[in-house]
Amino acid sequence: AVVSTQSGHYGRECHKCPENTFQPDTGKTYCNKCPPTQYSEKGATSCKERICPVGHFINNHSCQKCAYWSYSPGGTVTSCDTCGIYQVQTKDASGCKISEHFLCFQKETKYSANSFYKKTLNGKDCVNWSDTEHVGLGNNNYCAYPGPIYKDRPWCHIDANNWEYCNVPECNVDCYTGHGHEYRGNVSKTISGHTCMIRNVSGEVHNYVRNYIETGSLEHQPQSPWCYTSRNNERNRNCDSALIPLL
Repeated sequence: AVVSTQSGHYGRECHKCPENTFQPDTGKTYCNKCPPTQYSEKGATSCKERICPVGHFINNHSCQKCAYWSYSPGGTVTSCDTCGIYQVQTKDASGCKISEHFLCFQKETKYSANSFYKKTLNGKDCVNWSDTEHVGLGNNNYCAYPGPIYKDRPWCHIDANNWEYCNVPECNVDCYTGHGHEYRGNVSKTISGHTCMIRNVSGEVHNYVRNYIETGSLEHQPQSPWCYTSRNNERNRNCDSALIPLL
């Protein structure tokens, strides 16, 4: 049988080796697969090292972006590292940062969260919640804001029976950072000007744009706050400035 007489090809009809395969020799009926961290173009006689940019990892010979809860230095890594609790990736996904939601608080929401502040407005240290009647707020001494049903701003106990407000700034809810998972503003129109439909979003019934983390769909999470309209599934990017605390 007549086989390929040209490197980078295979078979008697001299087909080019497919992408991510190679053949350095002539007269072969097959091509070799590139290692997972390497790649090649059609008709290759060797493979090249895949070098991914920051915030990406190698998957099946190509670079893929890290999910929003992870990060990567790039290069030849084959997976992304997971951010710690209360953290999200930086803008370039090269590392992690504390989510803005835990550096400020948003009034008139039912979203429960602790901050990373541990002192009151009077400079007193907060005591561990497990030593108070509010044990459900965690085994820590961070200022907490379970929502306006309790207090109108973050607070903590200074001993088992007494509490004080904390010096936690209020968030600017008209803007967001990252993918907008912490956005709690009242924008209800898309970029194209269409009104959002009313829906139940994680227990809240309204027509505001949101981008809550949805269990089971992390790989396909939208990149910005969005909503459904009567036209189609439209998304709204309100503004690109930072979620700046209102001091």
